[in-house]
Amino acid sequence: MKATTTYYFNLVMKLLNRLKDKLIKVQNKAESKTNALTAKVEHLENTLTQVSKDKQVSSHTTEEATIPKELENTPWVIFDTTLEDAKSQNYKYIQWITSTTPCPRCEALGVTDNFGKGKGIYPISSAPKLRERIHKGCTCIISEYRPSDHFPPIETYWTRDPKTGKGIYVKAKHY
Repeated sequence: MKATTTYYFNLVMKLLNRLKDKLIKVQNKAESKTNALTAKVEHLENTLTQVSKDKQVSSHTTEEATIPKELENTPWVIFDTTLEDAKSQNYKYIQWITSTTPCPRCEALGVTDNFGKGKGIYPISSAPKLRERIHKGCTCIISEYRPSDHFPPIETYWTRDPKTGKGIYVKAKHY
């Protein structure tokens, strides 16, 4: 009985040693792959940092951004498309919405109230003049604008007339 126990013990020890050797090999492979991936990530980080620094330097040295040829007309295409939509839906006004970092020309359009409707609100008839203000690289947009004066005053509210069944505005009662 003692011989069989020793035999099985030696067999289990051999198996454990083989497993240990295989685990070490797998661990070494994983470490080498991890090291290779880490090196690649560090290289990408360095490249992106350098590109970012180059862009910061170039953005301070040139006035206009470099825009791919196929995207140069994008601001005018967006303006024309939005204007056509506004006209087809019978809007009478459009709103000039400046980008987060507008140029002085565009910022002036977004903050002035020339027609008494609010900042950046223009009649659709003035759209051709606004289109002339768009420049290469412009990220400002226009949007349809509907004046909000078509709502009733706060002193009234809508309810259904119990006699006719139709909706009516009634004077609010304040207690």
